[in-house]
Amino acid sequence: MKSNARIALVLAGIGSSLIALLHIIIIVIGESAYQYFQGVGDEFAQMLNNGSILPTIITAIITLVFIIFALYAFSGSGIILRLPYLQIILIAIGTIFILRGIMNIPFYAYVIVKHFEITEYKSFAFDLISLLIGILYIIGVRNNPIIFRKA
Repeated sequence: MKSNARIALVLAGIGSSLIALLHIIIIVIGESAYQYFQGVGDEFAQMLNNGSILPTIITAIITLVFIIFALYAFSGSGIILRLPYLQIILIAIGTIFILRGIMNIPFYAYVIVKHFEITEYKSFAFDLISLLIGILYIIGVRNNPIIFRKA
């Protein structure tokens, strides 16, 4: 197998695993972690403050999704057994990450033009990380004999 494809998928799997771990840490820390990560985090923090377990359930489901993403990356790299629909799922995961990474580009362009700075550093960093992980998934699919062989 081309080693670049394997390395890319191992790195993508590690990235997805770290994102899953971050979500577990958010669940453990609770309200202040949700507030720190903003977005729906503020709403989730308020819900937790009111005694709701819904934010924990949703975050646990998101964690599970990232674990599945990591397992598919590791499968494509040959570290674990081949999972079903490997090629199409890896392409879908890569696309999801890339879309997540580029969806705020118009916002950042506007902010840079208007204010000559990016004020949402955390959001910008998460977008770049998502874009990078998505690119790793797509690189990992190209010319990868593990993915293209018959199950």
